[in-house]
Amino acid sequence: MIIGTPGSFDVQVTATPTAPGNFANPRGGGVCAADPDGWIAESNKQNNNCSDAVNVIAADLRLTQVISGGVSGGFANAGSNVIYLITVTNNGPNSASNVVVADNLPANITFVSCTPSVGTCSGGASVIANLGSLANGAQATVTIVVKVESIS
Repeated sequence: MIIGTPGSFDVQVTATPTAPGNFANPRGGGVCAADPDGWIAESNKQNNNCSDAVNVIAADLRLTQVISGGVSGGFANAGSNVIYLITVTNNGPNSASNVVVADNLPANITFVSCTPSVGTCSGGASVIANLGSLANGAQATVTIVVKVESIS
């Protein structure tokens, strides 16, 4: 194309975000980023401007909870302690910061203790574990001990 001659051209831009979040394309001139479904087209070709938004995933956290002690045959006896383990795994792609696990205890359960592999933990009617930051691929656990009360 010769400068000054009417026509059109395509511009392809590749951007690699360095932090999670929502990003809007701040550029003018009809330059838009690609979305997963294809190219975003400029709707008003007279203003040479378009915009799009890209959502970058911060971290994919997976939580599992298993009973690890105090149960026999699938049942817990009234007055006995039950131990369960919560595991949080960061499946990436980025690190996760300020990771907090909250577990609300049922009415017939009394909090006894909690021990996190990292961070701090406190309990009452709810157990709150502040695990801090988890890198991509990292795990943290919270061991919770509760007492089973009689069911009336």
